[in-house]
Amino acid sequence: MGYIPKLDSEKAELLVRAAQSGTTSVFYESPNRLLKSLRAIADIYGPEQLIFIGLELTKLHETHYRGSCLKVLD
Repeated sequence: MGYIPKLDSEKAELLVRAAQSGTTSVFYESPNRLLKSLRAIADIYGPEQLIFIGLELTKLHETHYRGSCLKVLD
């Protein structure tokens, strides 16, 4: 789905559309906006929504986080 929009209204619209699609969605996000976007995902999908975050993909220090949105936020 590309990058999550910066504006809250556009972000909510994209996330609602993705949630209603019933399919797995992939988003890109900058490290500076990641926490805010995770909170928006938790608000729309629910805090127990399972998510996966991959950082520095294809690089030496690749890192993965997975679990419920609430758990990953903690």
